[in-house]
Amino acid sequence: MRSSLALGIAGGIITFIIGGIEFVFGTFVTAFGNAHGLEVIYLTGVSFLAGTMGIVGGAVGKKKGGIIMIIGRVLALIGAGVFGILGLVLLVVGGGLAFKEASLTKLRQEKI
Repeated sequence: MRSSLALGIAGGIITFIIGGIEFVFGTFVTAFGNAHGLEVIYLTGVSFLAGTMGIVGGAVGKKKGGIIMIIGRVLALIGAGVFGILGLVLLVVGGGLAFKEASLTKLRQEKI
């Protein structure tokens, strides 16, 4: 198993969990009459999108997957803020490793 795949899946799952917690919190805040809860629910959608991009980027791998994971990292930072730091770190490392896999694959093809 590629390390970028494992880190992409782990970062995506953690971002999904954080998004679920945000959704529950936003629902409670909205239910008790605070209009700012809707903003938290919108950010939950961004967190779910970031988690999806992390998993897809890990599955794609190489350069394209690294770019997708880095975009997911930015969305995780926007959607989850400070609470998404763990998912953010996993997506950064996974994206970097995906770029490294792309360069190693190119080197191997040139040697052959």
